[in-house]
Amino acid sequence: MNETERIVAIRTNEISDKEREDLVQVVTRNKRGAELRETQVDSLVRIKRARGGLIAAGVGHGKFLISALAPVVLESSRALLLVPAGLLEQTKMELDKWRGAFRIPCEPYLRVLSYSQLSTVSGRFALRDYQPDLIIADECHKIRRLESARTKRVIDYYQKNPSTRFVGLSGTMTARSLKDFNHLAELALRELSPLPRTWRSMRAWTRLIDVRSDERPTPADHREIAPLLNWAKDTRPREAFRARFVSSPGVLATTSSAFEGSLEVYAERYKTPDSIRMALETLETRWRTPDGQDLASALDVARVRRQLSAGYWLRWEWPDGIIDFEWLDARREWMSAVRRYLKSNRSGVDSILLAERAENKPGYLESAFVAWTAVKDRPAPPVVAEIVDRKPLETALEVASKLDRPSLIWSESPRTLSFYQEERSVKSYAPGDVLTLEDRGKQTIALSRRSHGTGLNLDDWSSNILVGIPASATTFEQVIGRSHRPGQREDSVEVRIVIPDCISPARALAQLRRDAAYLESVSGQSTKVLSARWIAFDS
Repeated sequence: MNETERIVAIRTNEISDKEREDLVQVVTRNKRGAELRETQVDSLVRIKRARGGLIAAGVGHGKFLISALAPVVLESSRALLLVPAGLLEQTKMELDKWRGAFRIPCEPYLRVLSYSQLSTVSGRFALRDYQPDLIIADECHKIRRLESARTKRVIDYYQKNPSTRFVGLSGTMTARSLKDFNHLAELALRELSPLPRTWRSMRAWTRLIDVRSDERPTPADHREIAPLLNWAKDTRPREAFRARFVSSPGVLATTSSAFEGSLEVYAERYKTPDSIRMALETLETRWRTPDGQDLASALDVARVRRQLSAGYWLRWEWPDGIIDFEWLDARREWMSAVRRYLKSNRSGVDSILLAERAENKPGYLESAFVAWTAVKDRPAPPVVAEIVDRKPLETALEVASKLDRPSLIWSESPRTLSFYQEERSVKSYAPGDVLTLEDRGKQTIALSRRSHGTGLNLDDWSSNILVGIPASATTFEQVIGRSHRPGQREDSVEVRIVIPDCISPARALAQLRRDAAYLESVSGQSTKVLSARWIAFDS
């Protein structure tokens, strides 16, 4: 039996009303205190059955109580709840708030830790010291990247403690590839995972399902996935996968938005300053940053392009001004060699990590790798934001001043946040800052997207300003979901995206729409990208 045959053989079980009633009795302490929603009850039943779970629930479907009650239904004695750093204190307060109504465990039976804490030097001991028998990952897309320290630490813990259970929750489980969450499905569901558990099958599936693949599907790929298409009675791989995914044990995926208010997105164009235009030209033609660093991939170029379009870029700041030229030169040669290799190889290698692990490297790649290996463990210099031009930031403020309601200005960098705070008296919230109640909905504020763009309820605002088009549909979904959500009093939420006139908004929007189409096809979730009304994005 190959992997696809294993997946289609997984049984689909219906949930009975008695199971729901029994579940509610188990987790409820005070019946008059609160009532669980249908999505929450069904999620917990599925988690209990499968001894783990993946909950792909959109904004407003009540993921918090699912994560808080998972230890109860799985009879955990040491559960660890992972949350974004910006939600750490709020989560602890919410747990205390709901303990009167539900049987939510207390410390030390339930411990809350942020992903940032897990990523620190001391964080490498956090899992070992606490020894959880269950890990609940709220906003589990935070451990999507296999190369990140936090993801490696979670996977290493499971390899050493295979009996530990896992529950992952996110409204944006995947961005552009099944690889985003196949390891999460493995942790949560093991042999019940609806994704391939072997490299060969996963490679075939991703060629046919992902947003984009550098490799064309082969006849063998079509043969590999054929049992799934036959099971779903659908010739479209994405739709066939969705049917299998949403019907799998331990999985719950919402298909509709919890808030039906309209969403309008406007393009706010500004004349591109020469400083930004020249930096973008160098980036596009030479794949090089303003300080001369070579980039290895189109993804790196896209990342820096977004930064420059927002008026800044991230650069290294060498301690005491002492530059490690040996490290820089080796890195530059390695990035250049990797870029050449990724363009020319036909073996399926599509990342820096896979290039490092490739056997029989061509001579130019091997020599660059040897030189880079000799110095790569040296600490990289700190990263700081360098303002290229303030025009995008000033445009965002001009847009905010013309609106008839307070706005949320979303920023990617602490340096741009300080610009709003120090020079324009707009209160800003950097990573780690907690929003104060007196600010809610009463004034325009600037926030860090990375720290405040997930989990928070910001429905007191109905206007958002973004400097630059987001990197992906999942990013857009998370950020706009802070205000376009249940509890929003306005009938419509507005989004203003500040874009330089040298970049085609239609081209940038096309990638967002491809991402959103993939997300809807794979998960069945309605996306804000495809449901929004996009205004002045046709040029």
